[in-house]
Amino acid sequence: MGSSPGAPISTTIDVDVFPIVGSDVSTPVILQSTADYNEVTLTVNFKMNGAPCLDPLISFKFEEIDFWDAEVEYIDIEHGNLESTRCTGNLDGNCGNFIQCLFREDLIGVPVIEAGDIYTITVTKSEEINDFCTFSLNAELELICQNPCDGSSSLTYIDSPLSFSEARVFCKKTFGTNLASIIDDDDRNDAISLAPSNDGAWFGLYSRDSDGSGNWRFDNGDKCPSDSSFKCVDFWDYQIDSLSNKRPRCMSDAEGGYQCANYRSIDNVIDNDIDCTESTTFYCQCD
Repeated sequence: MGSSPGAPISTTIDVDVFPIVGSDVSTPVILQSTADYNEVTLTVNFKMNGAPCLDPLISFKFEEIDFWDAEVEYIDIEHGNLESTRCTGNLDGNCGNFIQCLFREDLIGVPVIEAGDIYTITVTKSEEINDFCTFSLNAELELICQNPCDGSSSLTYIDSPLSFSEARVFCKKTFGTNLASIIDDDDRNDAISLAPSNDGAWFGLYSRDSDGSGNWRFDNGDKCPSDSSFKCVDFWDYQIDSLSNKRPRCMSDAEGGYQCANYRSIDNVIDNDIDCTESTTFYCQCD
């Protein structure tokens, strides 16, 4: 509270990130300013070097310097296409006390930041905050790249809708694997534990027979558990066709001669009346 505000200040900070596929990597950035009664905007550009950043998260904490009036004393964080997050405190001059505003927050809709790409996060201090402590802004912004294939499961769930063919390419490019094979109850239980109840997620079961008559196979070459291709769905609940066969339902006009299996964890069934070109979430194989 006090004197008249000055001109806004803008600064860009470029940060190199070195993700390691198979390990969690944290990249913290210290953000500081001594500007009194100026709006200060820090644009932080995280650049991925050498590898993609998988399942990225962000954390943000700040020193409670001058936050008596939350209406005018705040810090805004903006990133991607998400709405901004407003961080506020309760006290003036509470030097040394850091408030955790964001903690390992998902970047919704961003399952991966590709190698060579830049992800930008903007942090703005409102003009009414002054330097009751050593700084008027003293904060830490952290980008965390995760290891979704940490050995706890044979597959990982990707919460970013793609078509069946795009999902296959994503798994190959990102993990060097295929769409997941869900063959037995252990695989199914992994799938259920990883995904929220949803309308469906691609996995690696498909057929080149557009009428769904048989020849179901898995993306990585795994065989169905029985000579009868319909046994591929026996351990799930299943759809019953007009001939009382246990098999996924068939599209009347399959795109590209494919039938693609889509797993719905909400009711524990698979079905393939979804066009393979539609975008849904999906499972990649980890090993």
